[in-house]
Amino acid sequence: MLHDRRFVKSIAIPVACLVVFFVLPNSAPAQELDGVPEHVVKAALNPKSEVIYSGVMRKQLMPMGDAAAVAITKVLAGERTSADTVDRILLIIEFSFDSPEAIVNQADQKPKTALFVLTSLDQQPLSMEQRKHLAELRKKLKDVETRGQTERTPSIFHRRTSLYVHYIIVHTYLPVQMFRKEHFSTL
Repeated sequence: MLHDRRFVKSIAIPVACLVVFFVLPNSAPAQELDGVPEHVVKAALNPKSEVIYSGVMRKQLMPMGDAAAVAITKVLAGERTSADTVDRILLIIEFSFDSPEAIVNQADQKPKTALFVLTSLDQQPLSMEQRKHLAELRKKLKDVETRGQTERTPSIFHRRTSLYVHYIIVHTYLPVQMFRKEHFSTL
């Protein structure tokens, strides 16, 4: 019995050390990518991290929209940006507006702060490639902004369709339901 306990201790201690040295350091990036815009943007802006180039980061940024740009302004408040940071900022904004229909918060569907961040980047010394990426991204965001405005006004087709659906519900579905209710209440 005593021999079994020593054997278990001799194996348990090295296994615990392996867990501490290999598993815990790898769980830190998972904690950074918890969906909170400031945490995700801070992890993406870290120059030592390659997480920005992962699909996980893209999935985290996709539903954020303008909240990612707000987080950029909070994380970088007053700091000078390097060339690598500018590239990362452009990627964050691009990923956060990649699929506008996936943006959860309706207020974040309008790229107001994102356009402000791009305007502030315009005033910094950038390479030609960065300026080109910035111009393309600005054009994409303006398209998102105008598309969002046109989608809010219903078209004639949409109004006619909704009136037709309303007519069908009022004149066919509701009388059938009322008939069923009257029929079963008398039984």
